[in-house]
Amino acid sequence: MNGEEIGILTEYKYLGCVISEHLDGKRMLDERATAGAKALSAWLKRCRAMVGLVKGESFTKLCGALVESVLLYGAEVWVCGRHATLVEQIQLRAARIFLGVGRLHPKAALQYEMKIMPVTWEAKRQCIEFWLTVSRMSDDRLVKRVVMESLEMVWKTAWQKDLECGLEGFGWRDVGIEGLGRLSMTEIGHMLRDTARGEVKEWEAEAW
Repeated sequence: MNGEEIGILTEYKYLGCVISEHLDGKRMLDERATAGAKALSAWLKRCRAMVGLVKGESFTKLCGALVESVLLYGAEVWVCGRHATLVEQIQLRAARIFLGVGRLHPKAALQYEMKIMPVTWEAKRQCIEFWLTVSRMSDDRLVKRVVMESLEMVWKTAWQKDLECGLEGFGWRDVGIEGLGRLSMTEIGHMLRDTARGEVKEWEAEAW
């Protein structure tokens, strides 16, 4: 361009999200997990130096505000792909530190004792809400035009596959991407609450 050669990149960072040439989300999740681990370490180090150990509900709230928010940044883009457990491991590490247990402590027991929803569950919720927002945009919006064109393709994009993976994880496989857009936010809210209750019951059964 203008006599200058433009190099070919395998990835680039845009608004804090790492976009790879294959759009598979792996690099983005690696980046989120690394950033989350740093946020967890910095928070615990500062807390111990200033006020000592943080206990009870304060720990959960601070973890959500200072660590999980970092882990979930850009979740609408990387959604719930195959590598989403990378970010969940950081959340579980924080729970193990709080409870003072080792790496072999069961995941379900950690979630039950801490009363936390997995960040992967929250990522699915954010992705679904983002799709609902896009589906309700006016037809002249670029984001909606891109998404609608991808739905018309013969092959499925990575974003579609990951969103369908999220729907299946919620037990909403029969709803489908297009069917989701026809539901009201109230209906989605009821479905999410029912799904969350089901998740909690599964943890209780596994924990005991």
